[in-house]
Amino acid sequence: MRKVNYWKTLLVVLCTGCIFAACGDDEDENPFTGVDNNFLSFSLESNENVWKATIIDNEITVTVPEGTSLDGAQASYTLSEQATVNPNPSSVTAWGEEQQFTVTSYNGTTRTYKYTVRYSAVSEIGTFILNSQADVDALADHHVTVIEGSLSIATVENTEDPVINLNGLAKITEVMDDITIGQYYKGENLAGLAKLEKVGSISMRNNSSLTEFALPNLLSIRGELFIANPAENNITSIKCPQLTTILKQCYIQAPNLKSLNLNSLESIPGKGDNSDGDGTFSLYGSQLVSLDLPVLKQVGKKFTLSLGTKHPELTQINLPELISCKEVSIGYADKLETISLPKLSTLSSFSITSCAKFSKLNETIAPSNLEKLSVSHCPSVTELDASQKDINSISITYVDNNFVLKGKEEMGSYAFTGYQLPKTEGISTFASLTVTTPLTNVEISGIKQVTGELSFQATANVTLESVSMPDLETVGKFATGNDNKRCNFPKLTRVTERLYINIEKTVTDLSYLNFKSLESVEFLEMYGSRNTNITSLEDLLPKLKSSNRISIRLFTALYDFSLFKDIADAMTEDAQWYVRTCGPGTVTLQQMQESATGDFTPDN
Repeated sequence: MRKVNYWKTLLVVLCTGCIFAACGDDEDENPFTGVDNNFLSFSLESNENVWKATIIDNEITVTVPEGTSLDGAQASYTLSEQATVNPNPSSVTAWGEEQQFTVTSYNGTTRTYKYTVRYSAVSEIGTFILNSQADVDALADHHVTVIEGSLSIATVENTEDPVINLNGLAKITEVMDDITIGQYYKGENLAGLAKLEKVGSISMRNNSSLTEFALPNLLSIRGELFIANPAENNITSIKCPQLTTILKQCYIQAPNLKSLNLNSLESIPGKGDNSDGDGTFSLYGSQLVSLDLPVLKQVGKKFTLSLGTKHPELTQINLPELISCKEVSIGYADKLETISLPKLSTLSSFSITSCAKFSKLNETIAPSNLEKLSVSHCPSVTELDASQKDINSISITYVDNNFVLKGKEEMGSYAFTGYQLPKTEGISTFASLTVTTPLTNVEISGIKQVTGELSFQATANVTLESVSMPDLETVGKFATGNDNKRCNFPKLTRVTERLYINIEKTVTDLSYLNFKSLESVEFLEMYGSRNTNITSLEDLLPKLKSSNRISIRLFTALYDFSLFKDIADAMTEDAQWYVRTCGPGTVTLQQMQESATGDFTPDN
């Protein structure tokens, strides 16, 4: 019995030793190092609401609705095993403010966490009409940040409680529809809208209290920025430094404006609905010295300093990044010297009016293709070099007296008004030519062809006595006028559309009209007077051989149409021949073709 007990005791001792040995081996292989110093979870509880945090890297962020107070909230959290935190979150009450926490691992290494709170949008649907200060202040209690509707401020007069500040709107970041600031707003600025980032449209009309229009955080406008005020408007500064996009239009009428900051504005593309102002930038009067839009790339339709409004101090316009704009129109800036459009490659129309010091026309116009170019009352402009450009229509009005248009052999339409006659270099053909002048006698040499209409006009209180184009060979349309001015076109052989000879005064001959080389007229129309004593047209059109249509009226002494006999014989439609109220009365095409000579003089 004793031997058995001995062996049992020995076996127990050996087994126990093995167990302890095994345990000792595990601890040696996986000792607890205590290096982790992390927040594993974090949340705040307040008024039965639990706000779980996001933990990314060393930042703890709790997101709550705008207007939520976290003061006194209780924190719940978990840390890495045997780690500690300082300060203890249970001792913190100001959870609406940024906090710093240091987590220390078991082995003494530390990590610092930054706690912040982010407020999410609180939206309300509807139209908010705020016509009193009490209305504005009451909106603050809603803690609203996004208005899914429109906001109207001081559009109705309230003498007892006028709106004098917008502090109650300080949390608003977006208004999906329109913000309207009425004429009865008595504040000097828009400080209460400092957090506004997005808006459908924003408009202000006829407000005389504002001196500064500043929206420092505004990023985008889905409609229009519309500031329209009368001459007594007091706005001197407009600042939207982060605004990148205005979808529809930017309209500014602020005649006392001295500072404009739209330095982030990139695009005014337009909505494409063809409504008034769509895709436009318009500045109606200002006191700006320099108009700078440093990153503006696109204006869908028109960039304009509108005609009829003045910019008396403006010396330069800088649009260094503008690439695309259909129309640029600048006016009434007497001190303007420089318009910088170095990258503008897409442009349909450029016009400049009443800018006395502006002279750098060639340097300003970069695009090689233009639909229309207009320069008016810019006496410092001496030249336009269009020799490397395709410009469909050029209008020059009262520029330097020695102005020269340089161009290619074939040019588009040209309208010139000035104290001297137009001078050209390198041009033989115009698509059309209109000359308006205070001179009584006009002669333009060197032009061989006007494919469209040729027109001469006198300025007020001037009688145009003669016009001469000694080198003209072809014209599309020309009308002599009813003033019996001398017309000298000695080389003209062809009229491709219409020649209209209008004689209303009593004349005995047509020697003042020189069309002696004319051979072909598409449509010859002659209109006389009942007292016209013209009996023959042989000397007027001695070489005429062809015409597709002839109309002669009120040449009461004219019986001889033999000049047109061969032409009439080639006609096939009655509508091609029209002779009324002439010597024989009416002469039909049939009568003309049946006549042996076309002379209906009674003796014949």
